[in-house]
Formats: sequence, C-alpha cells, structure tokens
Amino acid sequence: MSVEEIIRSKGITRVFHFTTTSGLLGILATWTVKSRARLPKDKYLEFIYKPNCEIRRDPDWLDYVNLSNQRINAIFFDICANRWHTDKEWCILSFAPEILTHKGVVFATTNNSYAGVRRGTGTSGLMALYAAKMGQCHSWDSGFERPSGLAPNLPTCPQAEVLYPSELSLDFLNRIFLSADEQTDVLTGQIAVLGCPEIDYEVDISVFK
Repeated sequence: MSVEEIIRSKGITRVFHFTTTSGLLGILATWTVKSRARLPKDKYLEFIYKPNCEIRRDPDWLDYVNLSNQRINAIFFDICANRWHTDKEWCILSFAPEILTHKGVVFATTNNSYAGVRRGTGTSGLMALYAAKMGQCHSWDSGFERPSGLAPNLPTCPQAEVLYPSELSLDFLNRIFLSADEQTDVLTGQIAVLGCPEIDYEVDISVFK
C-alpha cells in the first residue's frame, strides 16, 4: 500500500499547522511555512519572528516544519496560547494531504521531543501513527492504546507529528481557520497589501480544540 492509498483509505483530508497572526503575516509574505532553523535567517522574518517554544527539546529537528495530521496537538496549543503567549491571537493553516507523499517527510508517533517517540518515513512511518498500541503518548506515561471509537483518520496519539523538511509552500494550502471574527478584516487586509493569490478562510473555533 502506498502513502496515497493510506490517505484515501483512512480518509485523511487535512494537515494542520498552527501559528500566531503575526507569524501568519510572515508566512503570507514569503508564501512558505519555514522551519525554525530558517526563520531567523530570512531578511524579512527576522524582525517579526517569535518562536512558539523558546527552548526546543529536539534540536536535531529544527530544520523541519512541525505539522499534525487531521487535528492539531491541542495539548501543546493550550500551553502556547494559554501559558506562554496569552497576548497573541492564533490561526490554523490547513494543507492538502498530498504533502504527506512529499520527499523527506517524517512521521512521529507522538510529540517529537519525547523519549518514546518512534519516527519513520513512507508507508510504514504513516501507518505507525495508527497503531493499536504504542509507547509514550504523554509526558507522564510509557504506553498507550488506541481509544475505542476513535475516527479512522485520527492518529492514535493526539500529539503525533508530521515533520516536513525545510519549508512548505502555500501552494498546498487549502484553508486558514481563524479563532475570532475580528481576525477576518486583518487577514483580508494582509492578503490585499501583500498581493497574495485568493485564499479560503473561515472562523471555526472547533478546530482549535
């Protein structure tokens, strides 16, 4: 079975990346989501760059964009939004699942910084995200079973990651989800000023949970 066949059989429809609205400005300006390693080097982004996480516990993976399959990592998002950056507004970029087929993509069974994470590529790497049993899925446990009734397109661990090498083009962007109505005017203005192609967006707080 190929990665494309797994995407179809599981019903995977979207791959998420959450960011602040200020981070979105830089993403729109460069038309890419860049890895953390590349952000400070960009002549435009160096002035607005502010990482979600000040200290990364997976330093060998800083040249990858952190994404999640079908749902955001709500645990990490809650920490970012409600503890570290309470003054920021947030949005979620939803990408076409075909990016999972791209060269160099790595699949992580849980948070990539956890000692119990298992990483892989291709069909075996993607299928590992849907295992009936796996190791660490939370910082406090050493084993985890797939919850009964979990939708087939959702990875077993709610913190599973998709690691995309270097930078991800917005050519594969399907939609931007906003967390408040007032963000729509700001986004509309940014798109117009930057001369971006047409972008679909909507306010939907449910995808942030």
